[in-house]
Amino acid sequence: MKTIYLIGMMGVGKSSIGRQLAEAMKVPFFDLDQEIEALAQKSINDIFAIDGEEIFRQLEKKQLRNLPNENAVVATGGGIVLDQENRNWLQENGTVVWLTANTDTIVQRLESDRSRPLLQDDVRRKIGELLIARDGLYHQTADFTMSTDGKSVEYIVSQVAKLQLGE
Repeated sequence: MKTIYLIGMMGVGKSSIGRQLAEAMKVPFFDLDQEIEALAQKSINDIFAIDGEEIFRQLEKKQLRNLPNENAVVATGGGIVLDQENRNWLQENGTVVWLTANTDTIVQRLESDRSRPLLQDDVRRKIGELLIARDGLYHQTADFTMSTDGKSVEYIVSQVAKLQLGE
């Protein structure tokens, strides 16, 4: 099985869904942000604050390529699609599932989360700006798209597993 890469905005459920999907499919799960933190030996917030977004994106690209491209589930960061090389890598090395949610859902999930370096100001405005900047890139990269609005993690896991199995 090719690795399943979960892409989409922060707050759509990539990590939660990825963990359960990997468990259901009996393959390892990797959270790319956690892998970057392990490599850098500091938090994503510290990488952004101390080293800057450009260094973070370089680490992101490096760690993406260090993860298995078979028999795994990978939850990517929301900005993975900003780099053309990353988009190409995802498409060539796995099955890419774009998880979506509407702005209200994302804001509700993230408005009290201060661990996101790109959301330190007006969460609703920033989410709207990021969606405008990234939606076309997600669309261009994805093999499949699935909304997480009003759906349980278990339901989404079952649907993504069916996609992977070709049902």
